[in-house]
Amino acid sequence: MKKLSKLNLGLLVFSLLIGSVALSFSKSNISNIQPASAWSGAQTSNEGTYFSSVGSETGSALRSKLQGIISNGTSEDYDWSRYEAADEAENQSSKVLLIYSRQIVAKSAHVAGSTGWNREHSFAKSLFGESAPAVNDNHHIFADDNKTNGQRGNKPFNELNPSTSTRSIDSYGNTTDNYYTGSYFMPNDLAKGEVARATMYMNTRYGYSITLNFYSVELMLQWHLEHPVTNREVYRNNTVQSLQKNRNPYIDHGDWACKVYSSTNAATQNLCNAVTEPVTPTGVSVSPTTATVNVGSTLLLNATVAPTGASQAVNWTSSNNAVATVSNGTVTPISAGQATITARSSENSSLLATATITVTNIPVSVSGISLDKEIVNLGIDAASQVNAIISPSNASNKNVNWTSSNQSIATVSNSGLISAIAIGSANITATTVDGGFSDSVIVNVSENTQPEPLENFTFTNTGNTNWPTASGFITYFTSGYGVDKAGGYTKSIKLVDDLPLGSMFSLTIAAVTNSASNNTVITVYGLDSLGNRIAGVSESTITPSNSSGDLVNQQTFARNNTRVINLPVSTSKKVNSFEVTFASSSSKTLLVDINIDYALGSAQTQAQAYAGFINTDEGLNAKGSCESALTILDDEYAMLSTSARSLFLTESSQTFVDARLRINYMQAWVSAKSGVNSHVTLVYKNENIVAVILIAILAITAVTGYYFIHKRKNQQRHK
Repeated sequence: MKKLSKLNLGLLVFSLLIGSVALSFSKSNISNIQPASAWSGAQTSNEGTYFSSVGSETGSALRSKLQGIISNGTSEDYDWSRYEAADEAENQSSKVLLIYSRQIVAKSAHVAGSTGWNREHSFAKSLFGESAPAVNDNHHIFADDNKTNGQRGNKPFNELNPSTSTRSIDSYGNTTDNYYTGSYFMPNDLAKGEVARATMYMNTRYGYSITLNFYSVELMLQWHLEHPVTNREVYRNNTVQSLQKNRNPYIDHGDWACKVYSSTNAATQNLCNAVTEPVTPTGVSVSPTTATVNVGSTLLLNATVAPTGASQAVNWTSSNNAVATVSNGTVTPISAGQATITARSSENSSLLATATITVTNIPVSVSGISLDKEIVNLGIDAASQVNAIISPSNASNKNVNWTSSNQSIATVSNSGLISAIAIGSANITATTVDGGFSDSVIVNVSENTQPEPLENFTFTNTGNTNWPTASGFITYFTSGYGVDKAGGYTKSIKLVDDLPLGSMFSLTIAAVTNSASNNTVITVYGLDSLGNRIAGVSESTITPSNSSGDLVNQQTFARNNTRVINLPVSTSKKVNSFEVTFASSSSKTLLVDINIDYALGSAQTQAQAYAGFINTDEGLNAKGSCESALTILDDEYAMLSTSARSLFLTESSQTFVDARLRINYMQAWVSAKSGVNSHVTLVYKNENIVAVILIAILAITAVTGYYFIHKRKNQQRHK
């Protein structure tokens, strides 16, 4: 066997390396669609017999007993890997959840310069002299954004008034729900319970004074009671025990907080006295116990846990999910047959009750259809969702075919999303598959003259309940008790139209008061689907235009004193509603008229908002519901302007790449399950495949080159 020359050997090694890289790259793409190994769902304490020596002790005796348990055999460490493990984000094994900013970032994003995360001593180390092992104790050290960590510093925790304190902005530029002054720091609600229990741990194990870290013992106890232990804390407690060999007793046994601290003073005693002792459940009953339900309908079962006062929480299961499924007592029939539905007490799984459900599959014919809109006015590239209402509601076949009379003017998706193409008019018709019933909506497409008025919104009182309506205006009266600028009355404005991501909202507000010296401050926030604030702005005072207080003829109300408030677009959240607060400086009557307009953002703004929606909202929470999430994302994609769609599919920045890969991940699961691909993901699904092919070609070229060089040398030897 001939020996290889150094050149030949080098070429062979190079070709093998290239082939290995191509294979590795291909495998890395495949890994993008593997299920995450991160923790998820309900967590259970791993304490076992860890606290088995605790009996009926209370007060200092219980604290002393706990101190002995949690101080024994520990192994503290300040290594980054500890916090990467303990603060791992749910369903995201490569990321951590930051305690104050509540952002989810890469585990590897340790502080580099001013951006990134570091280790937050929730009981500031400068308060106890940085003595070991407390300075390395994992139970009170959390992963946190570098900037919010610095804003907290060693300030004690306290309840602050947001209007008189500074709102925290993290190192990534995100507005958080943390507030601070020169003396105190108030974390977001989710973190309040965590820092309270961490402080109790530090006081119990090391004896450090609570009032070094909290404004008062009663505030610490209040936060603990108001913000119960979460699944994240249980997971974290289990993880820290596996690393440090001890546990935080106040996470495992929340009731021990009152047993230890209730006797501190009258305030702590009152707090704990207000906590009702849990009532032990003794039995469960379900109504009805037997029922027949047809496919296409649903049935609600009611579970009652005895005695009165016991937790009514139950876990529902079906003996045959192929026949009927159950969720929160609602039975959904799947196919003809019989299934037993069981309700078990969440407090005691041995307590249960059952219902026998017989499922029939008798076809229910469609009797009619109606659309929820009659006329849709759109600008070019705009979109609007139209929904079909099928009668009866339990019809067996609710499938609808959507058609457009002129697709060059407007198109319609199979879900009823209308997209405007060019100026003109078209009829959009929905026809039932069963029975051929139909209804239509007229679509008028004009030049995109935005902003345009938004008519579909509703008002809901979230502050003062005494808001009478007169002559089409919203009015409220504060006579008799006064409103200062830090308070006021809040109106929640709920959107009905599904508006595109990246829209700029404009609220035009006109006001009249009955005193020339009475001004009004207006604050507007955009809210997401959960009611969380995602954008906000305060306007300067509106001075009254009617000093006489003549509010009798409200139809001729002078609107010369108007304020237009532009709410910034969000780059990651969808605006579902507004929260508007009116605060007057004295006890006066205020008349308010509100109009809402909206305008599409630039192509960059729309595309950025859509990418953010995927990365931090709908796409991020798609576990277990990829199909429905993709439907929502596809509809949102269709609502973008043409240029915004193009930008989203071609932009090379990391935000857009992450968003496209996240859809690829979800699409892979949906495709594996049903073989159906989304029209959005098909456009860029093969991004990485192109790179794999190029690398494979390079490998083949290298091997071919090696072959011909080797052949030429052999020929030269034989000459």
